[in-house]
Amino acid sequence: MNEREAIDLLRHYRHTLSNHIQLMISYAQMGKLDRVQEKSAELIELIAADQQFQNMPLPKTIVALLQLNHSKSGLEWTPIVQLDDKPKVADQELASLIQEIHQLIIEQSMNLLLYHGTIKFHQPKDQPFQLNITCHGTFNQIDQLKAALLKLDKAIQIESATTEEALVFNWTAQ
Repeated sequence: MNEREAIDLLRHYRHTLSNHIQLMISYAQMGKLDRVQEKSAELIELIAADQQFQNMPLPKTIVALLQLNHSKSGLEWTPIVQLDDKPKVADQELASLIQEIHQLIIEQSMNLLLYHGTIKFHQPKDQPFQLNITCHGTFNQIDQLKAALLKLDKAIQIESATTEEALVFNWTAQ
């Protein structure tokens, strides 16, 4: 990543925080203090989750996911971190896998829709590292997407896949 890309990522992050703060200020100006408290709690929760994500010892994966979310591809990921131990996975391999999964989903998505997904980074004690991925949206050809995911990596296991609702699958590090 070059300096310009790093600045753009920081700008995107600052813009997101600024939107939350502006919303709280608007509620305060309208005298809706209950909404200010609610939005403040949401922002604190968002910052804590973001801090947990950015503290993972997987810098290439963190940057890759931040770049994907900033790319305006129509698919945005929310990371969920559940590490009971240090992740036992190659950072570059994980970053590349997430980028490839993202690209496959974009290729099978309906262009005019916004998709949202979660990527859970899970390292149970004394077990292999796992990704648990859920993507909500409408998919053109779900069977082709499933086949492409399975071809991408033999460690991918699809839990469920529906044309109009969600795609749920797991990947376990070898």
